[in-house]
Amino acid sequence: MEKYIEEGLVVDKKSLNPEAVFELFANSKRLKNQCIKNFQIIDYQYGYEMLNKFQLEKFRNQLNDKSDNQELMNINNKYFQAYPLNLIELFEGEN
Repeated sequence: MEKYIEEGLVVDKKSLNPEAVFELFANSKRLKNQCIKNFQIIDYQYGYEMLNKFQLEKFRNQLNDKSDNQELMNINNKYFQAYPLNLIELFEGEN
């Protein structure tokens, strides 16, 4: 909004209300397109649909087998002193 105030598209952000914002977007193709792009960036489903198979596989590979056992034990010792998690069972399948 600061950018649009500087450019003179918005006179005073204090005077903006939902109707004024809607009117602003309805009258400015650039603002409307930017709003759509911003929404698409945070929309999980849209992002997922835009990934091709190679990108999706690369993303999945980054998530697999990325546990840090030592850090998990440190967190367990620090935050779960009264009731520690049984990490031995979690780590059994690894190696």
